Amino acid sequence: MPSDGVGYAAKAKALRAAIQDNPAAINDPPFDLKNEFTDRPRRDRGRRREGNDRGLTAYVAKRADFGSNDVLSALAEVPQFRPSVTKISQCRQQHRGAWQ
Repeated sequence: MPSDGVGYAAKAKALRAAIQDNPAAINDPPFDLKNEFTDRPRRDRGRRREGNDRGLTAYVAKRADFGSNDVLSALAEVPQFRPSVTKISQCRQQHRGAWQ
């Protein structure tokens, strides 16, 4: 949700009124239409996503208890499970530093 929802609504009303009076007003709006309604919200969404990613990483790190490798070692002996076990092992190694 935008932090300035009321401001966006006011700008949208102003733009709608200007266009009703003169359709060519869309070519010269009373504010930076692209920045206010496209670029800025997209940047804000990206920042929220980064924050969510950090939160999820912290959540997983707090609860990540992989236990022993006994089960994975046993599954690695079964040929059809080897690709999955390899992928799980790679993910553990990749994220081990981030979660410690």
